[in-house]
Amino acid sequence: LAHRCASRAEVSLARAWRVENSKIWNRYLAFREVLVDELEGARCTPANELDGQPKAGTVLTAGGPSLASEPRGAFLLDTLDESLNEFFLWHGTSRSRAWNIVEHDFSIPKESWRFGRGAYFNELLDKSLSYAEACEDCLRYILLCRVCCGGIHYTELPADRGASEEAERRGLQSVLGNPRREGPREFVVPTADQ
Repeated sequence: LAHRCASRAEVSLARAWRVENSKIWNRYLAFREVLVDELEGARCTPANELDGQPKAGTVLTAGGPSLASEPRGAFLLDTLDESLNEFFLWHGTSRSRAWNIVEHDFSIPKESWRFGRGAYFNELLDKSLSYAEACEDCLRYILLCRVCCGGIHYTELPADRGASEEAERRGLQSVLGNPRREGPREFVVPTADQ
C-alpha cells in the first residue's frame, strides 16, 4: 500500500505497528452509528464523484483488489463502509505527536488552516511525508488511519480557510480540498471521533 501511494522511489518502511486503542475505537464506532442513523439509508456522495470525473477520482487508499492483496489481516476491509466515505488515509506528524495520537486521539487545533479547522489526512504518502518531522535517526512517522469522512464539502480553491465552516453549515461531516483540481487532495475532518 505504501509503495502504491508514493511517487518517490526512496520511500521505504523501517518499522510498522498495528495499534488499537479501545476508547478511540468505541468513539469512532459511535460516530459511525450516529451518521448511519442521520442518513436514514441514503449514501454519501463518493469522493470520486465530487469533481465531476467519477472514473478519475477514486481514493488511492480505498478498499478494493489492491488492498486485498496486502498481508492477510492487515486491514479490516470487510468493515469499511463505502456509503459513509470510509477510507484508510495517511497522516504525517512528529514522533511525539504520533504517540500522543495513538494514546489519546487527535487534538483538533482551534485555528483554521488551509481548508479550515480539523485533522488533515491524505491518500498520497508523499504529501503526508511532507508534514512528518524527521527525527534524529532520519525516520519520519506516518499514521495510516481509518477515517469516516461522511458527507464531503468539496473545494478546488488553492486555500479555503472557511471550508470546514461551510461543510458544517451544509450538514456535511468533512472537507475534501483539491487545489485547482490538480491535487494533492487533502481530507479534513473536524472531530477526533471520525
